[in-house]
Formats: sequence, structure tokens, C-alpha cells
Amino acid sequence: MRKQTTESLCLSLAMTLAWGCGEDVEKATPGGTADKCNIAADCVARGGSASSVCNAGVCEDPVWGCIGEADDRPAAGATATFRVGLNDLTAPFQGTVGARACNATSEDPLCAQPIPGTTASYDPSQGLITVNGLPADKRFRLAVEPSGAFMPIDFYPQRTPRGETVEKIALSTLSTSLLQTLGSSYNPPIVPDPQTTHVMALVLDCEGELASGVTLELEEGSRSPDTRIMYLGSNTLPDPTLMQTSAIGSAVAINVPVGQPIRVKARLGTKDLQSSEVYGVAGHLTAVTFYPRKY
Repeated sequence: MRKQTTESLCLSLAMTLAWGCGEDVEKATPGGTADKCNIAADCVARGGSASSVCNAGVCEDPVWGCIGEADDRPAAGATATFRVGLNDLTAPFQGTVGARACNATSEDPLCAQPIPGTTASYDPSQGLITVNGLPADKRFRLAVEPSGAFMPIDFYPQRTPRGETVEKIALSTLSTSLLQTLGSSYNPPIVPDPQTTHVMALVLDCEGELASGVTLELEEGSRSPDTRIMYLGSNTLPDPTLMQTSAIGSAVAINVPVGQPIRVKARLGTKDLQSSEVYGVAGHLTAVTFYPRKY
């Protein structure tokens, strides 16, 4: 059974995907003759993913077939509401939370100047952050400050707000001490550097489910020799043997340099799923989501 998308963002990214290769392979292009099939293996042989199916003689891919397609949501109004969950591990976070929506640029790293006209609140009974008054279809950053010993979170949603947008995942609080404990299972151990940021990423597929089989990459200039990537297993614990995401769909890049744009990419086999440019703050978590569609 596939995992639900309400699981915590601070865990791993995955859905094993086998892509066709070789220049002489005919690609399965929707609407073209290469879509024709007798069995699912015909679709995979023509470059489709392992999730391809043969439906009434036509190749379809319910999991990854929407990669690169345009936003399919209804047209946007002038403003939008955005909601995202906040968990302490798997339960709603019960402390106080400060939240502000800012422009997704480097000019205001601490979100000291929220977007005019926006308001943000947190409901601990549901573990839900709500932001009202956002400009529709404009990328933004959500600054989240949970009480206690938890690191501030700078969240860059890939889906721009339109109408009432409910994020399909939940952010998760994380402390430096817990992060260090999680990194102790690696050889050599992963030790968090307080002068860096840590990038949490989560990928969803076309069905809105957490995706496995995805690798996280940081482009040249967005990593250092101390940058390490942790993929977590289905038990939500780091697994040093994983080189891609498990069924809970997220990964954490530890010790990412700050002071310049961070370019992070999610890949499905040899295909780029999406890429994102974010701005990290030392001692903060920098969170980003990846969807197959273009938002």
C-alpha cells in the first residue's frame, strides 16, 4: 500500500523508476504511435517508467505521466490562502509557532518584511499553519519559528498559491541535537555545522503520493566537502545504505553552505524531475517540495 502524503517532511524521498535508454529506443510519447501497446512491458521498452500500464492498447503512467505538464488547477483569483501542516515527528506540534510569508528572494533572509496584506496563524489542534492574503501564482517563502529548541524553518513550496492551496505534506520540527543523533549512524558520522543550513526535500508524484526512487542533487557551488545527504527508510530512520528515497519520499542534505543561492534538484533515474533555487540561513532548516508538474 502506498504511503499517505501527510507524513513528515524531515524524512526521505522515493518510487523506483526504470527509464529506457539508448538512442534507438522509441519513446512513448502521449498521443503518438509509440503509445500503442499490448502489455505494460511494451511501454517500458519504449522509454516509459516502471509504473507504466497498458490500458486499452495505450500506454499510460498514472504515477509519473504528468512530468513537465502545466498546472491543472482552476484559474487563479487575485489572492490566495495557503495551508501546511507542522508536526513534531508524526503528531501535530503543540508549542507556539511564529509564521510569516515573505518574498522568495535573498534580500530579506530573516523575513523581517512580510508580504504586505498577508496574515499567518497556527492552529495546534490540527497542527496547521494558515497564510491568508497571498498574491496568487507568485512564489513565496514561509518562515516558521517553532518554540523550544527547534531550528527555524524556511519553507519554499514549489506549488504557487492559487485559490485555497493545501500543501500535501507536513513540515516537521527538528533540533540540532536530534539531527546529530540521526547522523551518528553514518561512517564517518554526520555532524551538523551551525554555520550552515540543512536542506529538507520531499517529492510527490502525479497522484499526490510520496515518491520513492528519487535522488537529491546539489549543484556545483551549492555544496562543500562537508555536505552529506541522508535518505531515510520506511521506518523514518536514516539508512546509510540508501542512495535514493524510500517510500516516505524525503531526504535531508546536511551542512549546505549559505551566502549564495542554493540550487537543488530532484532526479528520477536519468530524468530531471524538478529543480529549485532557495536561500539558506545559518542554523535554519531550508525546506523545499518537488512536484512533477510545472507550477
